[in-house]
Amino acid sequence: MLRRSSWLVRGLCTLAQLAVLPLVHAWLYSHGTEIRSATTHLPVRLRCINWYGAHMESFVAGGLDKRSCRDIAQRIKEIGANCVRIPLSVELVVRNPSPNASAVAGVERSECNVSTALQVLDCQVKELTRWGLMVILNNHNSIPGWVGVGETVPQGLWHTARFPTAAWIASLSALASRYKSNPLVVGIDIRNEIHDQDGIVITWGKTDNADTDWKAATLLAEAAIRDANPEVLVIVSGLCRSYDLRAMQDLENYRSKYVFTTHSYTWSWWPCRL
Repeated sequence: MLRRSSWLVRGLCTLAQLAVLPLVHAWLYSHGTEIRSATTHLPVRLRCINWYGAHMESFVAGGLDKRSCRDIAQRIKEIGANCVRIPLSVELVVRNPSPNASAVAGVERSECNVSTALQVLDCQVKELTRWGLMVILNNHNSIPGWVGVGETVPQGLWHTARFPTAAWIASLSALASRYKSNPLVVGIDIRNEIHDQDGIVITWGKTDNADTDWKAATLLAEAAIRDANPEVLVIVSGLCRSYDLRAMQDLENYRSKYVFTTHSYTWSWWPCRL
């Protein structure tokens, strides 16, 4: 295990076991295997809800066609979560399109302006953090749409022809900068479930090619995020759809804002060669 690094495990089976510790409006940092409050220096357990949808073709999180950001944020708080992960596409951040009016029909116009996709995101973040909920912004994909079993457009890499590595990094930097004044936007999860694709075998620390080596890519992303906001956590997934963290053990990790995550589901299986 890495020294002075932290590992997050996202799984449905763990939620009921995690105690919620009080969190003042403050940034977080990693210490050993713990996430801690920068104010109290006490461990913080993240009980996160995944607010799905803004990474899809509508560019809007699910439920906002029926209910307001305020109502949904309040409900998340009531069920006992202390954190919300919001998946986004690179295209949403870079192009910032105008969503269809039906996708935001539940949002109260007195609550916020929702003329663009980023304004909808602003509304979510404002209401979630107003209720004291931490927010993790997740770069889920490049081109909006479903990724996973049955996907139409494979997006196992962090770049595509339309959105190369430089665009991916620029989108992460833009998000870090946009919310740097809000200390409850605690982390940026820089890419969801990378995997080998189109003959490209993703490596870790084997080359300096940021298009094929995940370590090279993550260090560039970290530097860009750090320039925009040195306080936010940089959350890095493992290889092989976030299952495999073994390669990361080579990193001499002195970064108190650098965190690894692995995805564990009730149906998890090991799809990669050992």
